[in-house]
Amino acid sequence: MSAMVPLVAAVALLQPMADRHSVTILPEAWERKPLADGRVEFTQSVSRAFDQAILSWNLESGWASADYSLTAFGDGWRSADYRWGTWFAGGGSVSVKGQPDDHGRVDTDTLVLRRPAGGLTVRVVATPRSRSSVPSSPGLVAVALSLMSRHERAAAPFGGVARVIEVPRRAQMAYPNGGVLCSPTATSMVLGHWARVLRTPFVDRDMPLVQRGVYDAVYRGCGNWSFNAAYAGSVPGMHAVVGRFNDLADLERCIAAGFPVVCSISNTVVKGQPPEPNDGHLVVLVGFDESGRPVFNDPGRNVVRMTYERENFRKAWATSDNTVYLIWPIGYTPPWL
Repeated sequence: MSAMVPLVAAVALLQPMADRHSVTILPEAWERKPLADGRVEFTQSVSRAFDQAILSWNLESGWASADYSLTAFGDGWRSADYRWGTWFAGGGSVSVKGQPDDHGRVDTDTLVLRRPAGGLTVRVVATPRSRSSVPSSPGLVAVALSLMSRHERAAAPFGGVARVIEVPRRAQMAYPNGGVLCSPTATSMVLGHWARVLRTPFVDRDMPLVQRGVYDAVYRGCGNWSFNAAYAGSVPGMHAVVGRFNDLADLERCIAAGFPVVCSISNTVVKGQPPEPNDGHLVVLVGFDESGRPVFNDPGRNVVRMTYERENFRKAWATSDNTVYLIWPIGYTPPWL
Protein backbone atom coordinates (compact mmCIF):
# COMPACT_ATOMS: atom_id res chain seq x y z
CA MET A 1 0.00 0.00 0.00
CA SER A 2 1.19 3.54 -0.66
CA ALA A 3 2.18 5.68 2.31
CA MET A 4 -0.77 6.03 4.62
CA VAL A 5 -2.33 9.48 4.66
CA PRO A 6 -3.34 10.34 8.26
CA LEU A 7 -7.13 10.22 8.26
CA VAL A 8 -7.72 12.08 11.49
CA ALA A 9 -5.63 13.90 14.05
CA ALA A 10 -7.57 12.52 16.99
CA VAL A 11 -10.07 9.85 17.88
CA ALA A 12 -13.06 10.33 15.58
CA LEU A 13 -16.54 8.93 15.78
CA LEU A 14 -17.98 8.04 12.43
CA GLN A 15 -21.13 10.13 12.42
CA PRO A 16 -24.10 9.91 12.65
CA MET A 17 -23.79 6.76 14.73
CA ALA A 18 -24.29 8.21 18.19
CA ASP A 19 -26.70 6.28 20.38
CA ARG A 20 -26.08 2.61 19.70
CA HIS A 21 -23.03 2.15 17.50
CA SER A 22 -19.81 3.95 16.74
CA VAL A 23 -16.65 3.33 14.77
CA THR A 24 -13.51 4.71 16.32
CA ILE A 25 -10.62 5.38 13.94
CA LEU A 26 -7.50 5.47 16.07
CA PRO A 27 -5.03 8.32 15.51
CA GLU A 28 -1.44 7.79 14.39
CA ALA A 29 -0.15 8.64 17.89
CA TRP A 30 0.58 5.09 19.07
CA GLU A 31 2.68 4.13 22.09
CA ARG A 32 5.59 2.41 20.31
CA LYS A 33 7.99 -0.18 21.78
CA PRO A 34 10.69 -2.02 19.74
CA LEU A 35 10.96 -5.70 20.67
CA ALA A 36 14.14 -7.76 20.91
CA ASP A 37 13.17 -9.96 17.94
CA GLY A 38 12.92 -7.01 15.54
CA ARG A 39 9.16 -6.60 15.74
CA VAL A 40 7.50 -3.44 17.03
CA GLU A 41 4.62 -3.29 19.52
CA PHE A 42 2.05 -0.50 19.24
CA THR A 43 -0.64 0.13 21.87
CA GLN A 44 -3.44 2.66 22.25
CA SER A 45 -6.36 2.97 24.67
CA VAL A 46 -9.82 4.49 24.21
CA SER A 47 -12.51 5.19 26.81
CA ARG A 48 -15.92 4.31 25.42
CA ALA A 49 -18.76 2.09 26.60
CA PHE A 50 -19.40 -1.04 24.50
CA ASP A 51 -20.33 -4.70 24.74
CA GLN A 52 -19.32 -5.82 21.22
CA ALA A 53 -16.31 -4.84 19.12
CA ILE A 54 -14.94 -5.61 15.66
CA LEU A 55 -11.32 -4.74 14.91
CA SER A 56 -10.25 -3.71 11.40
CA TRP A 57 -6.99 -2.38 9.96
CA ASN A 58 -5.16 -1.18 6.86
CA LEU A 59 -1.55 -2.24 7.40
CA GLU A 60 1.26 0.04 6.19
CA SER A 61 3.22 -1.31 3.21
CA GLY A 62 6.46 -1.43 5.22
CA TRP A 63 5.17 -4.28 7.37
CA ALA A 64 5.22 -7.95 6.33
CA SER A 65 2.68 -9.06 8.94
CA ALA A 66 1.02 -8.01 12.17
CA ASP A 67 -0.73 -9.58 15.15
CA TYR A 68 -3.85 -7.74 16.37
CA SER A 69 -5.51 -7.95 19.76
CA LEU A 70 -7.91 -6.02 21.99
CA THR A 71 -8.35 -5.84 25.76
CA ALA A 72 -11.56 -4.60 27.35
CA PHE A 73 -11.69 -2.96 30.75
CA GLY A 74 -14.29 -1.69 33.20
CA ASP A 75 -14.64 -0.53 36.77
CA GLY A 76 -12.18 -2.73 38.64
CA TRP A 77 -11.75 -5.38 35.93
CA ARG A 78 -9.73 -6.07 32.81
CA SER A 79 -10.27 -8.86 30.29
CA ALA A 80 -7.80 -11.16 28.63
CA ASP A 81 -5.88 -9.95 25.58
CA TYR A 82 -8.31 -11.15 22.89
CA ARG A 83 -6.46 -11.93 19.66
CA TRP A 84 -7.91 -11.29 16.18
CA GLY A 85 -5.10 -13.28 14.60
CA THR A 86 -2.17 -12.63 12.30
CA TRP A 87 -2.55 -10.67 9.08
CA PHE A 88 0.06 -11.46 6.39
CA ALA A 89 0.39 -8.87 3.64
CA GLY A 90 0.89 -11.63 1.04
CA GLY A 91 -2.05 -13.83 2.12
CA GLY A 92 -2.35 -16.88 4.37
CA SER A 93 -3.75 -14.89 7.31
CA VAL A 94 -5.25 -16.69 10.30
CA SER A 95 -7.73 -15.88 13.06
CA VAL A 96 -7.67 -17.46 16.54
CA LYS A 97 -10.25 -19.94 17.80
CA GLY A 98 -11.95 -19.84 21.16
CA GLN A 99 -10.43 -17.53 23.78
CA PRO A 100 -13.45 -17.47 26.12
CA ASP A 101 -12.91 -16.12 29.62
CA ASP A 102 -15.10 -14.75 32.40
CA HIS A 103 -15.60 -11.51 30.47
CA GLY A 104 -16.32 -12.59 26.91
CA ARG A 105 -15.23 -14.39 23.75
CA VAL A 106 -14.19 -13.71 20.15
CA ASP A 107 -16.38 -15.21 17.43
CA THR A 108 -13.77 -15.12 14.62
CA ASP A 109 -14.08 -11.35 13.98
CA THR A 110 -16.38 -10.08 16.77
CA LEU A 111 -15.68 -9.65 20.48
CA VAL A 112 -18.84 -10.39 22.48
CA LEU A 113 -18.66 -9.36 26.14
CA ARG A 114 -20.79 -10.71 28.96
CA ARG A 115 -21.26 -7.17 30.33
CA PRO A 116 -20.53 -3.67 29.02
CA ALA A 117 -16.97 -2.38 29.26
CA GLY A 118 -15.90 1.21 29.78
CA GLY A 119 -13.00 1.18 27.34
CA LEU A 120 -10.47 -0.83 25.38
CA THR A 121 -6.79 -1.14 24.54
CA VAL A 122 -5.75 -2.11 21.00
CA ARG A 123 -2.39 -3.84 20.59
CA VAL A 124 -0.54 -4.38 17.30
CA VAL A 125 2.72 -6.34 17.07
CA ALA A 126 4.12 -5.78 13.58
CA THR A 127 6.97 -7.43 11.69
CA PRO A 128 8.84 -5.09 9.31
CA ARG A 129 9.75 -6.16 5.80
CA SER A 130 13.23 -4.77 6.43
CA ARG A 131 14.99 -3.81 9.65
CA SER A 132 16.63 -0.94 7.80
CA SER A 133 13.26 0.68 7.05
CA VAL A 134 10.72 0.39 9.86
CA PRO A 135 7.47 2.42 9.61
CA SER A 136 6.63 4.73 12.49
CA SER A 137 3.02 3.52 12.80
CA PRO A 138 0.98 0.42 11.87
CA GLY A 139 -1.39 2.47 9.70
CA LEU A 140 -5.14 2.85 9.96
CA VAL A 141 -6.81 0.83 12.72
CA ALA A 142 -10.54 1.13 13.44
CA VAL A 143 -12.84 -0.45 16.02
CA ALA A 144 -16.57 -0.90 15.41
CA LEU A 145 -18.24 -0.66 18.81
CA SER A 146 -21.78 -1.59 19.82
CA LEU A 147 -23.66 -0.88 22.99
CA MET A 148 -26.67 -3.06 22.38
CA SER A 149 -30.13 -1.71 22.93
CA ARG A 150 -32.48 -4.43 24.18
CA HIS A 151 -35.59 -3.31 22.35
CA GLU A 152 -36.70 -3.34 18.73
CA ARG A 153 -36.02 -0.08 16.92
CA ALA A 154 -39.00 1.41 15.13
CA ALA A 155 -38.75 1.49 11.35
CA ALA A 156 -38.15 5.02 10.04
CA PRO A 157 -39.77 6.29 6.85
CA PHE A 158 -37.62 6.82 3.78
CA GLY A 159 -35.73 10.09 4.08
CA GLY A 160 -33.11 9.74 1.38
CA VAL A 161 -32.95 10.28 -2.36
CA ALA A 162 -33.98 7.83 -5.05
CA ARG A 163 -30.83 6.91 -6.96
CA VAL A 164 -28.88 3.84 -8.04
CA ILE A 165 -25.08 3.77 -8.22
CA GLU A 166 -23.84 1.71 -11.14
CA VAL A 167 -21.57 -0.73 -9.34
CA PRO A 168 -20.16 -3.63 -11.44
CA ARG A 169 -22.34 -6.73 -11.16
CA ARG A 170 -20.54 -9.95 -10.22
CA ALA A 171 -22.09 -13.31 -9.30
CA GLN A 172 -20.35 -15.61 -6.84
CA MET A 173 -21.66 -18.77 -8.52
CA ALA A 174 -19.63 -17.88 -11.62
CA TYR A 175 -16.60 -19.15 -9.69
CA PRO A 176 -15.64 -22.61 -8.32
CA ASN A 177 -17.11 -23.28 -4.86
CA GLY A 178 -19.15 -20.12 -5.36
CA GLY A 179 -21.72 -20.93 -2.68
CA VAL A 180 -19.41 -19.60 0.06
CA LEU A 181 -17.89 -16.63 -1.77
CA CYS A 182 -20.41 -13.83 -1.18
CA SER A 183 -18.03 -11.74 0.94
CA PRO A 184 -15.04 -11.54 -1.44
CA THR A 185 -17.43 -11.09 -4.38
CA ALA A 186 -19.09 -8.12 -2.66
CA THR A 187 -15.69 -6.63 -1.78
CA SER A 188 -14.58 -7.12 -5.39
CA MET A 189 -17.63 -5.26 -6.69
CA VAL A 190 -16.99 -2.17 -4.56
CA LEU A 191 -13.31 -2.09 -5.52
CA GLY A 192 -14.40 -2.37 -9.16
CA HIS A 193 -16.73 0.59 -8.67
CA TRP A 194 -14.01 2.84 -7.29
CA ALA A 195 -11.63 1.76 -10.04
CA ARG A 196 -14.15 3.13 -12.55
CA VAL A 197 -14.74 6.34 -10.62
CA LEU A 198 -11.03 7.02 -10.09
CA ARG A 199 -10.08 5.76 -13.57
CA THR A 200 -7.43 3.58 -11.94
CA PRO A 201 -7.80 0.02 -13.28
CA PHE A 202 -5.31 -1.39 -10.77
CA VAL A 203 -7.83 -0.77 -7.95
CA ASP A 204 -10.21 -3.30 -9.55
CA ARG A 205 -9.66 -6.81 -8.18
CA ASP A 206 -11.37 -9.83 -9.68
CA MET A 207 -13.02 -12.11 -7.13
CA PRO A 208 -10.33 -14.86 -7.17
CA LEU A 209 -7.70 -12.28 -6.18
CA VAL A 210 -9.86 -11.07 -3.30
CA GLN A 211 -10.65 -14.65 -2.31
CA ARG A 212 -6.95 -15.48 -1.93
CA GLY A 213 -6.30 -12.26 -0.07
CA VAL A 214 -9.07 -12.64 2.53
CA TYR A 215 -8.98 -16.41 3.08
CA ASP A 216 -8.76 -17.31 6.77
CA ALA A 217 -6.95 -20.62 7.18
CA VAL A 218 -8.39 -21.16 10.69
CA TYR A 219 -11.97 -20.13 9.87
CA ARG A 220 -11.52 -22.02 6.57
CA GLY A 221 -13.43 -19.48 4.60
CA CYS A 222 -13.53 -15.98 3.15
CA GLY A 223 -16.18 -14.42 5.39
CA ASN A 224 -13.93 -12.95 8.08
CA TRP A 225 -15.16 -9.33 8.24
CA SER A 226 -11.84 -7.98 9.53
CA PHE A 227 -9.84 -9.69 6.78
CA ASN A 228 -12.09 -8.35 4.03
CA ALA A 229 -11.57 -4.78 5.25
CA ALA A 230 -7.83 -5.37 5.63
CA TYR A 231 -7.56 -6.63 2.06
CA ALA A 232 -9.61 -3.78 0.56
CA GLY A 233 -7.55 -1.28 2.55
CA SER A 234 -4.31 -2.82 1.24
CA VAL A 235 -5.21 -1.79 -2.33
CA PRO A 236 -3.16 1.32 -3.19
CA GLY A 237 -5.20 4.47 -2.72
CA MET A 238 -7.98 2.85 -0.69
CA HIS A 239 -9.23 2.83 2.90
CA ALA A 240 -11.57 0.21 4.37
CA VAL A 241 -13.04 -0.54 7.81
CA VAL A 242 -15.76 -2.68 9.30
CA GLY A 243 -18.55 -0.57 10.75
CA ARG A 244 -21.91 -0.80 12.43
CA PHE A 245 -24.67 1.66 11.61
CA ASN A 246 -27.70 2.64 13.67
CA ASP A 247 -30.39 2.40 11.02
CA LEU A 248 -31.37 2.79 7.39
CA ALA A 249 -30.92 6.57 7.57
CA ASP A 250 -27.15 6.01 7.75
CA LEU A 251 -27.29 3.98 4.54
CA GLU A 252 -29.49 6.61 2.88
CA ARG A 253 -26.80 9.23 3.50
CA CYS A 254 -24.17 6.98 1.96
CA ILE A 255 -26.16 6.43 -1.21
CA ALA A 256 -27.06 10.12 -1.52
CA ALA A 257 -23.32 10.92 -1.41
CA GLY A 258 -22.43 8.22 -3.97
CA PHE A 259 -20.84 5.64 -1.66
CA PRO A 260 -21.98 2.00 -2.10
CA VAL A 261 -21.91 -0.08 1.09
CA VAL A 262 -21.43 -3.81 1.68
CA CYS A 263 -24.12 -5.02 4.13
CA SER A 264 -24.18 -8.23 6.16
CA ILE A 265 -27.71 -9.69 6.16
CA SER A 266 -29.71 -12.86 6.64
CA ASN A 267 -30.24 -14.45 3.23
CA THR A 268 -33.60 -15.89 4.27
CA VAL A 269 -35.05 -13.01 6.30
CA VAL A 270 -34.44 -10.55 3.45
CA LYS A 271 -36.80 -12.69 1.34
CA GLY A 272 -39.51 -12.51 4.01
CA GLN A 273 -38.80 -16.00 5.38
CA PRO A 274 -37.90 -17.16 8.91
CA PRO A 275 -34.18 -17.12 9.74
CA GLU A 276 -32.16 -20.29 9.29
CA PRO A 277 -28.85 -21.35 10.86
CA ASN A 278 -25.75 -20.06 9.06
CA ASP A 279 -27.72 -17.95 6.59
CA GLY A 280 -25.43 -14.93 6.76
CA HIS A 281 -24.88 -13.22 3.42
CA LEU A 282 -23.02 -10.16 2.07
CA VAL A 283 -24.63 -7.87 -0.51
CA VAL A 284 -23.74 -4.43 -1.93
CA LEU A 285 -26.27 -1.68 -1.35
CA VAL A 286 -26.25 0.43 -4.53
CA GLY A 287 -29.36 2.59 -4.09
CA PHE A 288 -32.98 3.15 -3.14
CA ASP A 289 -36.02 3.35 -5.36
CA GLU A 290 -38.71 6.05 -5.13
CA SER A 291 -40.56 4.23 -2.35
CA GLY A 292 -37.42 3.71 -0.26
CA ARG A 293 -36.91 0.05 -1.09
CA PRO A 294 -33.19 -0.82 -1.04
CA VAL A 295 -31.55 -1.83 -4.33
CA PHE A 296 -28.65 -4.29 -4.21
CA ASN A 297 -26.02 -6.07 -6.15
CA ASP A 298 -26.62 -9.51 -4.66
CA PRO A 299 -23.68 -11.80 -5.53
CA GLY A 300 -25.80 -14.85 -4.69
CA ARG A 301 -28.23 -14.22 -7.55
CA ASN A 302 -27.50 -14.86 -11.22
CA VAL A 303 -29.37 -11.64 -12.08
CA VAL A 304 -27.30 -9.83 -9.35
CA ARG A 305 -29.32 -6.55 -9.36
CA MET A 306 -32.20 -6.99 -6.89
CA THR A 307 -34.73 -4.83 -5.02
CA TYR A 308 -35.90 -5.95 -1.58
CA GLU A 309 -38.77 -4.88 0.62
CA ARG A 310 -37.60 -2.22 3.06
CA GLU A 311 -38.88 -3.89 6.22
CA ASN A 312 -37.53 -7.32 5.21
CA PHE A 313 -34.11 -5.78 4.65
CA ARG A 314 -34.21 -3.92 7.97
CA LYS A 315 -34.86 -7.17 9.82
CA ALA A 316 -32.30 -9.11 7.76
CA TRP A 317 -29.59 -6.48 8.39
CA ALA A 318 -30.39 -6.44 12.12
CA THR A 319 -29.30 -10.10 12.37
CA SER A 320 -25.68 -8.87 11.99
CA ASP A 321 -26.34 -5.88 14.24
CA ASN A 322 -26.21 -3.65 11.14
CA THR A 323 -22.66 -4.57 10.13
CA VAL A 324 -21.15 -3.00 7.00
CA TYR A 325 -17.89 -2.89 5.06
CA LEU A 326 -16.98 0.75 4.37
CA ILE A 327 -14.58 1.02 1.43
CA TRP A 328 -13.55 4.43 0.03
CA PRO A 329 -10.64 6.22 -1.70
CA ILE A 330 -7.96 8.02 0.27
CA GLY A 331 -8.60 11.75 -0.02
CA TYR A 332 -12.39 11.39 -0.20
CA THR A 333 -14.57 12.41 2.74
CA PRO A 334 -17.42 9.89 3.04
CA PRO A 335 -20.67 10.72 4.87
CA TRP A 336 -19.81 8.61 7.91
CA LEU A 337 -16.85 10.84 8.86
